[in-house]
Amino acid sequence: MGLTIEGGAMALARPVWKKLYITPPPSHAIQVQITTQQWDWLVRYPGPDPYSSPLGL
Repeated sequence: MGLTIEGGAMALARPVWKKLYITPPPSHAIQVQITTQQWDWLVRYPGPDPYSSPLGL
């Protein structure tokens, strides 16, 4: 019984999962690097300032 219900939930979620995670990002998307700690978020954007990523992100 539980396996049938779980299988139905997975079947319904598959199109949503595909849209969110398998589809490539749009061409105008900006790649950022996000690091989290318990109550802190550090977001690094691309650019030529001292806080941007040395990896070119």
